[in-house]
Amino acid sequence: MKKAKKNNIGLLSRRVLYVVIALSAIVFGAFFVVPRGGASEMMLTGVLIVFLMMVLVGAMAVAAWSVVARLRKRNRQTSEVATIPAGRISLGVVVAVGLIMAAGYLLSPGGSIVVNGGEYDNRLWIKTAGMFIIAAGSLMSVAVMFIVANYLVNRRK
Repeated sequence: MKKAKKNNIGLLSRRVLYVVIALSAIVFGAFFVVPRGGASEMMLTGVLIVFLMMVLVGAMAVAAWSVVARLRKRNRQTSEVATIPAGRISLGVVVAVGLIMAAGYLLSPGGSIVVNGGEYDNRLWIKTAGMFIIAAGSLMSVAVMFIVANYLVNRRK
């Protein structure tokens, strides 16, 4: 019975993928086929942006549904794998990354910047870009520290 259900889910996900690919091909194809309104103005820019927003919202909805479904189905007992508390480690990693992202957003500068000769002053996106830069740097630094610590511990043995 589980095999049939798994095949149905696989078939559904494959069909959804085909629909998204077909719609993407149509929208992007129309974007390049429809003539321009001016020297640098495409006629279907609004359609492209709305399509991408719909895909983004759909992906976020499916991700949220997946998380909720997984949390409902998970085993409520200890989530240990070979005596390692995998559940607590996973929760700790999620919380730590969330805190690093929040701190990165709060610490990133929000002033205007010059891009290709034009001033860009959208505070939200400047701070968001800064957040990702700070978070990436922090997480890479933590990874390097763990690699060095692991090397030092294993070298002594």
